[in-house]
Amino acid sequence: MMRLAEEHDELIIGTERGLVDRLVQVHPDKTFAPLSGAAVCGNMKLNTLAKLAWSLDHERHEVLMDEGVRVGAERALRRMLELSGGWSAPTDEERHLEEAGLRRAGCGCA
Repeated sequence: MMRLAEEHDELIIGTERGLVDRLVQVHPDKTFAPLSGAAVCGNMKLNTLAKLAWSLDHERHEVLMDEGVRVGAERALRRMLELSGGWSAPTDEERHLEEAGLRRAGCGCA
């Protein structure tokens, strides 16, 4: 998608709305139209870095999957990191948003 966004001035995007928002952020001079404004994955939006960190710290909510699925997922994640320039430390605003996802008794995912 990033390559297509670089090659075209206008695109209609038929995937999760978060990608459209990211493309607009990276290429503000281009036009990206979501195929549907309702294309938001509610389950994905429930995941936060704070919840992931809690799960890893407490060794909870292990995900088991077929090795072929795991290999494909790893390949996709590595490609996303490559395209995004890799991991970077969160900004103060991002840190605040992540901390806001935590409740008194934890993140709520247990």
